[in-house]
Amino acid sequence: MKKNIIISLRYLAISTLFLGLVYTAVITGIGDVLFSHKVKGSIITNNGVVVGSKLIGQRFSDPKFFWGRPSASNFETIPSGASNYGAISKNLKKDVDQRIKDLVQFDPAIKVEDIPAELLLSSGSGLDPHISPKAALFQVSRIAKARRLSDEQKNKIAAMVLGYAEEAKAGFLGQPRVNVLELNMAMEKVLNGK
Repeated sequence: MKKNIIISLRYLAISTLFLGLVYTAVITGIGDVLFSHKVKGSIITNNGVVVGSKLIGQRFSDPKFFWGRPSASNFETIPSGASNYGAISKNLKKDVDQRIKDLVQFDPAIKVEDIPAELLLSSGSGLDPHISPKAALFQVSRIAKARRLSDEQKNKIAAMVLGYAEEAKAGFLGQPRVNVLELNMAMEKVLNGK
């Protein structure tokens, strides 16, 4: 019995050393060498100032910018997650109705049935940094009105959306998408002639 306890403790110590420390250090080192930007959070900077991460969505509510998917967690990373409202939930209906009201407020000409669902329903994580190109293009009209853009500038923004669209990974994993933060930053550069 005593011999089994000693063997078990040795195994525990060796396993902890190799699996807890050595393995972790090796995998972290490999990630840091091969995927340095991703390991460090895919940070996005603007003129040397950190403005966000490519991996985590942010709230944009100004009509002059592209808006991302709604967040059930208000874009906070600790309690992130979905609202878990069911299809017949009164709270879900209230949230969707408010989001429709927000969209229509800035662009009264839109038809409710044309609003992409992803602009009305929060994501599973509550932190999605991407929207579909369709959802981005849907917002170009609102942005053009809010910024008083010419038709030429409006067309530049629409072309920019398509230029920033990322295709499905490996051609079949996921959907085409655009990163909202990167899109807003690119739009500022396009409109400011940079």
